[in-house]
Amino acid sequence: MDGHYFSSLASCCNFWFYTWIFCFSLYYSNDSATSVMALAPPEQIDTRNFAKCAAAAVDLSEAHYLSSPGVLSVHRSVRNWESDCKETYLYQLYLDKERVHAAALPPARLDTNIEIRLPSLSGKHLWVVKKLSDENGYEMEFWDEGALIRRSLVKEHGRIIADDTFGKPQYNSDESYLVYAAEPKSPPTSWLWDDDNDDQPKRRGKHVLGEGYEERWGEQFTKQSPLLDLYILSFETGKIGKITNVPTKKDKEGDNTLGGVTLGQPVWHPEASQIAYTGWDAGALGRMPRRLGMIYCKNRPSQVYVSNVGDLLKRLAEPEPDEDGHNDSQKDEDDQPYLSITSEYPYAVSPQYKVVSSNAKADQQEIRLVFLANPNGFVSHDGCMGLYQWSASSMIKQCLVPVVQNPQNSPPYVHGMGFPGLFASRLLPQCVSSTSNNNFVVISTLWGSFQRLVRINMIDWSLSVLEIMGSDPLSSQTILCQTSVGDLVISESAQHLPARVWHLENSDWTSVANESGLVVISNPRLVKEFPPMAVTNAPMLSRQTYKREMDFELHLLTIKPPVIEGVTSNNNIQALLCLPKHSSPQKKVPLVVIPHGGPHSCSMSNYVPGVASLASKYALVFPNYRGSTGFGQTSLESLLSHIGNVDVQDVMACTKHTLDNYQERIDARNVGICGGSHGGFLTAHCTGQFTNFFKAAAMRNPVINIASMVTATDIPDWCYGETLASYDYSKFRGPTSEEMQLMYAKSPIQHVHKVRTPTLVALGMADQRVPPSQGQEWYYTLRSSKVETQLLVYPDDCHSLDGVTTEADHWLHIQNWFEIYFVA
Repeated sequence: MDGHYFSSLASCCNFWFYTWIFCFSLYYSNDSATSVMALAPPEQIDTRNFAKCAAAAVDLSEAHYLSSPGVLSVHRSVRNWESDCKETYLYQLYLDKERVHAAALPPARLDTNIEIRLPSLSGKHLWVVKKLSDENGYEMEFWDEGALIRRSLVKEHGRIIADDTFGKPQYNSDESYLVYAAEPKSPPTSWLWDDDNDDQPKRRGKHVLGEGYEERWGEQFTKQSPLLDLYILSFETGKIGKITNVPTKKDKEGDNTLGGVTLGQPVWHPEASQIAYTGWDAGALGRMPRRLGMIYCKNRPSQVYVSNVGDLLKRLAEPEPDEDGHNDSQKDEDDQPYLSITSEYPYAVSPQYKVVSSNAKADQQEIRLVFLANPNGFVSHDGCMGLYQWSASSMIKQCLVPVVQNPQNSPPYVHGMGFPGLFASRLLPQCVSSTSNNNFVVISTLWGSFQRLVRINMIDWSLSVLEIMGSDPLSSQTILCQTSVGDLVISESAQHLPARVWHLENSDWTSVANESGLVVISNPRLVKEFPPMAVTNAPMLSRQTYKREMDFELHLLTIKPPVIEGVTSNNNIQALLCLPKHSSPQKKVPLVVIPHGGPHSCSMSNYVPGVASLASKYALVFPNYRGSTGFGQTSLESLLSHIGNVDVQDVMACTKHTLDNYQERIDARNVGICGGSHGGFLTAHCTGQFTNFFKAAAMRNPVINIASMVTATDIPDWCYGETLASYDYSKFRGPTSEEMQLMYAKSPIQHVHKVRTPTLVALGMADQRVPPSQGQEWYYTLRSSKVETQLLVYPDDCHSLDGVTTEADHWLHIQNWFEIYFVA
């Protein structure tokens, strides 16, 4: 596409935004490698609709209820296309009955240098961590009742961790201390010929793995230190101390980073000078000879530990003799050695303390530790977890919710399916205040195609589902936080519904469940339906014409999967269907099939801007094939060693079911398919195995040839597990010739010679999970076979392709691709 064409396009378009969006589409795409492809006319690419859908997105995080002012503090992330970044806005919302609909302050945009902003539960304290623009690293701010009482540079460690994998900082019960995980300070490296006369310790070898170069945790953690320490900060004195009575962090052969235990997810005991935390095997415990990718992978060897920190707290409370107010020397620890409480479990994560009343009067209470674990382990990257509790007084562990093999045949039910087990990666902090007076743990967990709130009684181990009147029956719900008296603040979202916030009072969600196992909450309070936030400087729809609900319907499909010899699960599968409201027998719409990645994940009902934009024009079906999470462990594991067959047949069964049952509104002549990662694997398989079925295909970072991927990915265990159903985590080796043949036989590449479907391929060149060479292999093979194809190249994006402009660009390219090849 030459410059003359582009200038002609600009002169013909009276809406400048089309020009801008096509410019960055062309910039980011590899048009020099395009075979035959022309952009559809600008009037066919509804960029204004995409901007509307992106503006409607409500991505919430860092929710905290501040009891003193009685407000909910929550962050909303907003896309900015011109700046190619996400901006964070702070909302402060009233929760009490009298002021829930009162006018609150407008949202405030936070400084982009702020990495952590943590208010205390009382609202008295505020702790802020900023990234400095120069080489000084990080600065802390300490706020007390609105006054900035201290600023200090962080000298004791590197970046402080605040994410959903390794945990976030937490105040203790009286808000005098914080505990968190952070990167250790690394000694400077040196060349072998450098003079070592100074007293500063140095690691030799700038380019030696484990010394100057670190073996890290793969995708999305390529810039983070692999070994994390735990620290405690005194809010009163500003002193920082490292917790040293923890599992070993040093390799037996010396001071390097190849062994050790990575520490994270620290939480305070509510009444004692004690913390609980998770430790991941980073090479010291025998099950991680090579560090494998961590993100999206529950099956990384881990244990839950407990350490006493009373002596450390005393030292941090002492006046600091140094002028800078820092504890510049680490004294020997007097606290007792750490305690491992889950040594018999291969995976145990996310500890949280909970106050439990042993009688109805609540005058006898015990504090127990709850955590997620799997007693047997699994080779799949996700799986069903059990919920356990541990009593420090009796030293006894009990299983509250076991791993579930098949959905239960008894209530409670969600859309006709019994409890499938806990599919949750973490527990949110539970309310530990004695005034909450409940013995329940509440968890957001996948239940089929939806995320629902499950309540577990820690006394009788019963399980119930929270049924929120007024919520959309096809929505998903996520816990944002709990208040000091045990109220729940949750978000609700669906494909056709941007997130909104509800408040559930403690007395309502802890009430008695009915015979169906449902806790019906008849009087929830809707706290906030968020207005749109512009994503671009270009004109867009006004607030008066903006509608929260999208221009399409959402349906749940239940399908009986095909019987396949050797497959252990034949339970019903589900699919979600988005159907444009304007579709009719007179105006049928094309169908786009969107299989999810993983494969052990789920197409969950939640809002995604790219999906919402596409669903306003086409019917979209999201198959949750066998192997998906949220349907029991047996169904999940039934896919192992059967990829490329079971998942493909289930996707086609969902597609044909949709066409048969919605033939009055869907055009069976125009069927496309689009998927990323394992969804790209299925897109490639389906277009190869069903040559003339699909009019067009789009794939993002697809798995194409497992045999060539196994030695280049950050998760080689995925390649073995999905094809061979086993992996030895105590060893690292390359595949045998027989194993490589089997991996190739299950890969889409064996069918590429049969593909005739025009195919769009989008690649993130920084992808550690699925190497870009996978998608390139498919693209170049199609191009050499004269199959219409285009390659989108995003140099700085990783596996998720979620950069702000990357997201917009590749979704608009996908829409354009289908526009070209669907028959009018």
